[in-house]
Amino acid sequence: MKNKVKSWIKKILSYEPNNVFIQIPRGLIKIAHELSNDLRSYGITSFISAEPCFGACDIRDYEAKKLGCDILVHFGHSDMGLNTIVPIIYIEYDMRQDVLSILNDNIKKISEFDKIGIVTTLQYIWCLNDVKNELSKEKTVIIAKGKCKYSGQILGCDLSAAKSIENDVDCFLFIGAGKFHALGLCLSVQKPVFSMDLEKMDIINFETLKHEYEKRIWLNIAKALDADNFGVIISTKSGQLNKENAKFAVNELEKLGKNAFLLVTDRIDLDEICAFADAFINTACPRIGIDDIHKFKKPIINFKDLEKLLNLINKT
Repeated sequence: MKNKVKSWIKKILSYEPNNVFIQIPRGLIKIAHELSNDLRSYGITSFISAEPCFGACDIRDYEAKKLGCDILVHFGHSDMGLNTIVPIIYIEYDMRQDVLSILNDNIKKISEFDKIGIVTTLQYIWCLNDVKNELSKEKTVIIAKGKCKYSGQILGCDLSAAKSIENDVDCFLFIGAGKFHALGLCLSVQKPVFSMDLEKMDIINFETLKHEYEKRIWLNIAKALDADNFGVIISTKSGQLNKENAKFAVNELEKLGKNAFLLVTDRIDLDEICAFADAFINTACPRIGIDDIHKFKKPIINFKDLEKLLNLINKT
């Protein structure tokens, strides 16, 4: 780790900064402490963001500018091409473990499929070729390049690496941890999705969970039918700002006799925002309409499901 920190310091020093803004996920805070101490030895002041870091879509460049920082150091995500008001250094961070042992211990769970598409997040890009080579002993394996930086890489809001090969595979194998990315994938494709969960050290079939969340989504849509006032959520996070989608949602709802309002926020507080409307259309991160759907006191629907709602309203 010390060698990595030294290389990061060298890269930061090349900008000759006086003040540095550090944005880092919670799990890597110790690295931020070490980096900040090292920068101080060079006479550089560092500011560590205490806000949650949701991804490369969530860049705190306005705070960095306000604090007089010359650069922003963003950990754990890859550049998604956003224009920012201060220069950004993206420090990609991978998670290493014995992925092939987990694969071989659980490979029977995907034995019935001959053509497999594999995808992952930035942290596990390093293992994609190893997994492909292992699976290719018996299977046809496809890794595609989407809009993300690396082949096989997906984001919660960008599944193009998977969508582009959906017709060419029998199933998808997501490599990572947690349910968010795998769940988002299985809700967006018509092929079975399996997650090789590197925390649980298991390969999990997401079809049951998919059906559970599809029911939740339709339940929210059904509840929203009775709403008169809709809040259309716009996030000010630079990678989540979808103003045109939000304006479209407002116009379409108003055509069907509903009141619709544009609600602007940075971090969506589920309790606070409930006061503004009877139901909500989310144009920000799709995580909100998937992971948080059961936490919300009022119906919330992701923009991609808006058409389902409009069709039902039109029929009633």
